[in-house]
Amino acid sequence: VNASGDQAQPTVRLQLAGNDLSFQDMALARLTAEGSVTLSDSLPMDLSVQASRIRSGETWLGNLAVDLEGDKARHGLAINLSGGQFEVDTRLTGGLDDTRWLGALTRGELAFEDMTWRLADDAGIRYQLEPARLTLEEHCWAHEGGRLCFEGQQRLLPDREVSLVLSDFPLASLEPWLPEDLAWQGSLNAEVDFSQAAGGQPVANLAIGSRNGVISISNPEQTLDFDYSQLELTSQLDAAQARNRLILTGETLGELEILANVSDPAGEQRLSGSFDLQG
Repeated sequence: VNASGDQAQPTVRLQLAGNDLSFQDMALARLTAEGSVTLSDSLPMDLSVQASRIRSGETWLGNLAVDLEGDKARHGLAINLSGGQFEVDTRLTGGLDDTRWLGALTRGELAFEDMTWRLADDAGIRYQLEPARLTLEEHCWAHEGGRLCFEGQQRLLPDREVSLVLSDFPLASLEPWLPEDLAWQGSLNAEVDFSQAAGGQPVANLAIGSRNGVISISNPEQTLDFDYSQLELTSQLDAAQARNRLILTGETLGELEILANVSDPAGEQRLSGSFDLQG
C-alpha cells in the first residue's frame, strides 16, 4: 500500500498477492488485488480482485473476479464466479450522494448444474442512508420458457415485503435433482407473498400449481406414466400456525386431498390434519 499526490487529496494504491489461503472451512489457491482511490470529494477509484480455486468444505466454488471502477457519483461493479458448482455473472451500476445510493442490476446470469436463470430487464435498487431503507424494483428472471418475477417494489430493509410470481417453469429442468428412475413433464406456476416487520414474526402465503402433467417411473422392464390434471399446494404461515393443503387429481390417481396444520411452527410444532382419497 502506498500514497502519492497532493497532500489534501492523496491517491492510495493497493497491491496484494497471496497463495494457499484458508479460514475455517474456506480455502483458495491464490488471491490478488490491485486498485487505487483518490481521497477527494468525487472519490475516483478502481479495484480488481482475483481469487482462484475457491473451496468451501467439500464444495468447489471455482474462480472469482470482482472489478469496481468509477467514482462516487457514477460507478460499476462486476462479479464473475466460474468453474465451480455455481456460476454467477452480474453487473451493478449506481451512484451515491449524501442521502442515498441509487443503482440497478444491469446484467445477471445464475447457473447451477444444467439450470440457468438470466435477468430479463434491469432491476432498480435504492438504499436510503438515514433511516436505513433498502428497496428492489420490479423485474424478472428467465429460464427457458419460464419466468420468475418480483411483482411491484420489494422492501428489504428494515421491514421485508416480497412478492414473487413463477410462471411456466418447465418441470423437465428438475431432472438433475430427481431420482434416475423418475421423470416429470409439465409446467409449474407459483405465487409467494412474504412480509416481516422489523423485529416481528414472518407472514407468508404460498400457492403452487401444475396442470396436465405426467410423472413417469421407470425400471428395466417398463415405464409407468401417471397423468394428473391438477396438482395444487397452498400454504399460509403466521406466528401461530402453518396451514397446508395439497390436492392431486388424475384419471389414474383419483383425487387426493391432504390437510396439514402445524400449530406453533417456531416452537412445539404440533401437527394435525386429514386426508381423503377417492377413485
